[in-house]
Amino acid sequence: MSIAAINWALNSVEAVTAAEKAVLIALADRADQEHCCFPSYDDICKRSCATRNTVSRAIARFEELGLLERQKRFGKSTVYRLRVTSSTEIHTTVNASSTEMRTTVDEGFDVFWKSYPRKANKKTASLAWKALSKKDKKAAMSGLANYAFSNEEKYRPHAATWLRQRRWEDEEQQVENTGVYEI
Repeated sequence: MSIAAINWALNSVEAVTAAEKAVLIALADRADQEHCCFPSYDDICKRSCATRNTVSRAIARFEELGLLERQKRFGKSTVYRLRVTSSTEIHTTVNASSTEMRTTVDEGFDVFWKSYPRKANKKTASLAWKALSKKDKKAAMSGLANYAFSNEEKYRPHAATWLRQRRWEDEEQQVENTGVYEI
């Protein structure tokens, strides 16, 4: 149990419904010191007094709002990582049709995005960036400068793919073209 996660769910997160708050508190109650947990849907339903559909919708909404990240594992339970932040980092805005939460933009991502050669799916790339540690973000930025991207844009990976697959760690593949073909 992470006291920080429970405190965050109770006091810092405001732009959610009562049912969503109950689901978030149930997840926070199961979280470890790294704010990760892997409860079953049945456990979340029991702890939050919500239906399975409500839990599913709430988790999807939390992902949209950037409150949690979900990592599905084949043959194992899903890992949920709560994006615990202090209340000063969260800004809420009320929209006429709905209430949504916006977290402060990671300035490092803007630099990465401007440097990345293929501009597609910025939101997904932003989520992939946020999932990286500070050390990995620095490594990705330095790897970006040295990575050999294809000259054709359609063969360049999307930024989210490049980040999730940690391609900055790939060995550099050099293509030698001597002009001589052996048979």
